[in-house]
Amino acid sequence: MPSRTRIDPLARQLGLTIDDDRQWDFLLATDSVDVQAAPGSGKTSLVVLKLLALAGSWAEPSRGICVLSHTNTAKHEITDGLTRLPAGARLLEYPHFIGTIQEFTHTFLALPAIRSKGITVESIDDERCRAVMERALDRSPYWTLRSALEMSPNRRPKAVEATYRFDQKTSSLQIHEPPYRETSRSGAQLIKLKEEVSSRGIYRYDDMYAIAAEYLHLHPWAGAALRFRFPYVLIDEMQDTSIMQDELLLQVFSAEGNVIQRVGDVNQRIFDAKNRLSVGSSFPRQGKTINLATSRRFGHAIAEVASRFTVNEPQQTLGSSGAPTGTLAIITFDEASILNVTPRFEKLAAQIVPLDVLREHPPRVLGWRGNPGDGTATPRAITCYAPHYTPPPTPRGPGRLLAHVRTAHNRAITHPERLLGESAQELWEAIRHYSRTLHPNRSQEALTTGLPPLRNLDRTPRTAGHRTRLAILDMLTNPPSSAQEWSDQVATLLAALSTLTGLDHTTNSLHEEWLSFHDSIALQETVATPRLVPAVLSTTHSAKGETHSATLILECVNMHGQKHDLRALLPYLTGQRTEYTQQSTREAARLAFVAATRPRHLLALAVHQDPAQPYLARLAELGWKMHSANEQIPIPTPRSAAVAEPLFGTGDLFGSIL
Repeated sequence: MPSRTRIDPLARQLGLTIDDDRQWDFLLATDSVDVQAAPGSGKTSLVVLKLLALAGSWAEPSRGICVLSHTNTAKHEITDGLTRLPAGARLLEYPHFIGTIQEFTHTFLALPAIRSKGITVESIDDERCRAVMERALDRSPYWTLRSALEMSPNRRPKAVEATYRFDQKTSSLQIHEPPYRETSRSGAQLIKLKEEVSSRGIYRYDDMYAIAAEYLHLHPWAGAALRFRFPYVLIDEMQDTSIMQDELLLQVFSAEGNVIQRVGDVNQRIFDAKNRLSVGSSFPRQGKTINLATSRRFGHAIAEVASRFTVNEPQQTLGSSGAPTGTLAIITFDEASILNVTPRFEKLAAQIVPLDVLREHPPRVLGWRGNPGDGTATPRAITCYAPHYTPPPTPRGPGRLLAHVRTAHNRAITHPERLLGESAQELWEAIRHYSRTLHPNRSQEALTTGLPPLRNLDRTPRTAGHRTRLAILDMLTNPPSSAQEWSDQVATLLAALSTLTGLDHTTNSLHEEWLSFHDSIALQETVATPRLVPAVLSTTHSAKGETHSATLILECVNMHGQKHDLRALLPYLTGQRTEYTQQSTREAARLAFVAATRPRHLLALAVHQDPAQPYLARLAELGWKMHSANEQIPIPTPRSAAVAEPLFGTGDLFGSIL
């Protein structure tokens, strides 16, 4: 097990300073424990350091360490850190396992269960499963169910998006929250429909957890085997674990003899789907929690703001004396100056943040909503401040592929050595999914076969698979600045797809809307002001886990489109209110907490000048600097160089794509 004598030299090799007793409490812990880690507290570095120490002393050839995370991003952060030292490579091989909870469920439980029934898995994808259910519903065996849904169309989503759950009372799979009683004719036909689609190897993601739970129930030896195989389990990002995931992991590992250590930040739980763990759930455990309250990312000013936004579990976030001092800024605007907010922030960031740091970590602009949706309130979303911003793709609408390209590019440039491969995968899946609609006379099954997963595309130079990979890489790393550039990229991609599938992708009229070009105002502006580093725009949800040099939070309406988020939080920033009594304000504070804990140097808020006016004097007393989007200031002279924050992973950026 880890010891100080083993950990100290490893920490020096990684360039880490362990100067907090609570850090040592986690590093030396040998029993089950939870770690509540503030943003920027060095959680990932500590996890990597502990795993390296364990790897150096692990001697069992057939028993290993199981490291689980909620996202691929977190998994890659851990694996990148482990590969920095030779000892860490041992954990990437048998008998150890590092992966997402979904991968663990598939690998050890759900896929073996499905294969044991003689079924070959075709796809595990929510949208794919829904589409197949829709088509199958039109056939004669399901006319009773179809007729019932035509009379009650609001029930149709529950039918075509039906998900399995495991019922321990009956020891069988059931439909989760079915729209009709299972004993009714419609309910029975829905069960039959779901079973038919499942027999073809087509599943939803949540189906896999139900299948895994059934497998564990019917074969108790499977859980015992996993407990023996993995005596030590470390779960990262525990706050985002769903109820099904939590229950499954407890079913597998909650036995004497297994060490389960869980790490996360309950205050960064911003996904409010009903299947997420609720506040007060199993994480963090009362009485067995190590609290890492000090952030190494930012100083006391930003830490104080973060503390005012802790809703899920009140916590005083502490800043680090070794971090940048941190500047707090308010940018006010009106309807006439709203388009000046982002340029004003870019100039402010150039004044405060050293230029090399800005280039390494471009300033980020975050908002609750990307798309304004319905309504007339101003501002509503990121697009109100930046009309060129392309929100994440929606089921219909022009520029869908370009939206995917820009979203994937913006995500990848933050940490290209970690996220480029994932962004390429996401972009390819968007193309793969849409291609199924291009040839309506072909079956969806044939089209799915025609466009294989990215991992199955040939890597041999000059093959169709390799040309497709090159086209994806070009779009991802060189987003177009003109309609002609986009046209050339699209032509290259479509030619590769035509060769790859044997279907003509170059002449189909359905392409026109999906492949249309949308101008990018931001790109044109930055050409004229080369000394400014252009800001990257995205939703707050997509920024979780990131570190920024400077962050601007835009005032938007909440998820229900009823109230503005930041103006509702101003009384809490000034200390006039402390208790979050309204649900809408609690939601706003959770999002603001995640956004406000991203930057190291500059945190700025954009608020409409009229509702902000009563609070500005008090905010100024608290150290906030006041700026107006109407101010005209010269482009600042870049500050002197400074050392950028080190990142795990500096390997080949394109290896996972090419």
